[in-house]
Amino acid sequence: MAKTTFSGPVESQNGFIGAFTSTQIQLQSNNSNTITLDAPNSLASSYTLLLPPNDGTASGQVLTTDGNGVTTWVSFALSTASAAAVGAIANAVNTTGKYTGKMVVDYATGIIYTATGSTAGSAWAPSDASGLVTPA
Repeated sequence: MAKTTFSGPVESQNGFIGAFTSTQIQLQSNNSNTITLDAPNSLASSYTLLLPPNDGTASGQVLTTDGNGVTTWVSFALSTASAAAVGAIANAVNTTGKYTGKMVVDYATGIIYTATGSTAGSAWAPSDASGLVTPA
C-alpha cells in the first residue's frame, strides 16, 4: 500500500484505512482506489449508507436509498418532454425514495424539478416556474 499522510485521527480495520477530518472521510478499496465522502455541517441524527459496488451502469442514473441506508443506482433520464417524463406516476423518480424537496434534473433542458410531497402522486415544481407537474 502506498504511503498516505493524514491530517486527523486514523482508524484501521483489516488493513483498510479511513482518514477522518472535520467533515470528510476517504475510503480505500482492496485495489487502492478511493472514495471521498463529505458530510454536511449539521445532521438531525446519525445514519449509515451502504454504497453500491460500482458507479452505475448507464448515463443518467441516480443514487437512491431504500430508506434503511442501502443505496442502488436507478435509471432516470428526462427527455425534452420533461413534464411527461416526470408526470408518469410509474416513473422510478415518483416511486423510489420520493420525499418533499427531492430534486431531479432534466439534463437536456437544465430544468430542475423539486418534489412538493413524498407520495408517488405528489406534484413536481419546475425551476423555470412553468407550472406544477402532477404525476398521472
